[in-house]
Amino acid sequence: MARSSLSGVWGCVYDRLQERRSFATPGDLARYLNPRMIDTPALELIDQKLIELTRTHDGRLIISVPPQEGKSERGALAFPLWALMRDPSLRIGIASYNHDIAARWGRRIKDAIVSTPELGLSIKFGAGKQNEWELASGGGGIFTAG
Repeated sequence: MARSSLSGVWGCVYDRLQERRSFATPGDLARYLNPRMIDTPALELIDQKLIELTRTHDGRLIISVPPQEGKSERGALAFPLWALMRDPSLRIGIASYNHDIAARWGRRIKDAIVSTPELGLSIKFGAGKQNEWELASGGGGIFTAG
C-alpha cells in the first residue's frame, strides 16, 4: 500500500515499519542511530561478515582492526540491535575482558531501544537490569559478562 493512501496515525505507523525494514545491514542502523558515522572499507567488510554470521549455525567471528575504526560501535551496539530487530527471540551475550565494558554496551543497546521507539522494540517491564534484560515481545534480550 502506498504511503499517499494512508493518513494520520496509520500513515505514521506505516512509515515507521518501512523505516525499520530499510536497515539492510548493521551499518545502515548504525548510521541511523549516529548520522555522523563515517563508513570505511573495514566497516563495510565487518558488516558483510556480521550478516554472514547471522546465517551460520553456531558461527563465530573475531574482528581485529586498529583502534578507533568503529568496530565496537558496529559489533557491540549496532549488530546486536539489528539482530534483535530481525528476531526478537534471540538471546545475545556480550563479553569483554572487563565486565564494566560489556555492561556499557548492554546499557547502550537498551538506551537505544528506549530512546528510539521507531525501531519497534521495547524492554520487558521488570527485566531492566543493566547487565541482563529481555524484550517485551519475543523473549530475547541481552546478557553481559566480563
